Amino acid sequence: MTKDRLRFLALGFFFSALLLSAYNLFASPVAAQKEGSEETDTSNMVDYQNKYEELLVEHELLKKEMQSKHSETTLSEESSDNEELESVNEETESTTSESEAAEDDLQSDNQIVFLIHEGQPSSVVLQNLVEAGLIDSVEDAENYLQDNDLTSKLQYGSYDLSKDMTQEQILDTITME
Repeated sequence: MTKDRLRFLALGFFFSALLLSAYNLFASPVAAQKEGSEETDTSNMVDYQNKYEELLVEHELLKKEMQSKHSETTLSEESSDNEELESVNEETESTTSESEAAEDDLQSDNQIVFLIHEGQPSSVVLQNLVEAGLIDSVEDAENYLQDNDLTSKLQYGSYDLSKDMTQEQILDTITME
């Protein structure tokens, strides 16, 4: 080999080494970012799930508000006709007295009919249980559901629950398969 050919061979090795080291230097952060992105993906997923549940709760509240406004407008239209209003008042008084009597019977027995709607998130269900006075804390109930892998097993429907039942019995009842 001549001197010139040997120099060009060494120069080729040198440029190859530079190219490979540059690739290694700039490609490594991309691989590290991919590993880190998996962790952020799971945290993002949890954040999105929480935001989704909050939006569902807000949606339900807006639905109830719209229904109440709609019922107010229908009542104001009915108030123009006094005869209809009197008959409606008599009917509502009789139904409220009947419902109060039914509630008294239910409260005396400590029985509550609890309703879970289809697609209702677990946070809303647990909040409704707290409002009904069946469980004490949403956090304790969430921990129980997570510890026993029951979070995704909430069944929609109507349940006869008692205030005498423990939190675990209530949660087991609404997660039965």
